[in-house]
Amino acid sequence: ASDKPLPVSKFTEYINSLVDTEKYKKLTYGSVLTWLINIGAMCETEDEKGKRKRPTEQGEKLGIYTEKRRGMRGEYEVVMYDRNAQQFIIDNLEAISAVK
Repeated sequence: ASDKPLPVSKFTEYINSLVDTEKYKKLTYGSVLTWLINIGAMCETEDEKGKRKRPTEQGEKLGIYTEKRRGMRGEYEVVMYDRNAQQFIIDNLEAISAVK
């Protein structure tokens, strides 16, 4: 796990860089998000900007949080995973890999 909080896409890239992808299936951010929704750590919401996945109270306790950023199109939110949340995902890779 990284000491630096990361978005799930960067975290899955990091994990995939450490494993032999010839032996193991690549970890996808979609399977991580689906699993987190299934266990109640994330939920899908919809607002004027469309569907978004956000941490639930349970997810926030795991170390998943949103961070506001500014880009070319204005302000947006990024879901970040701190070291505890990253370790939780690593500890559950087997369950996540079973997600279809």
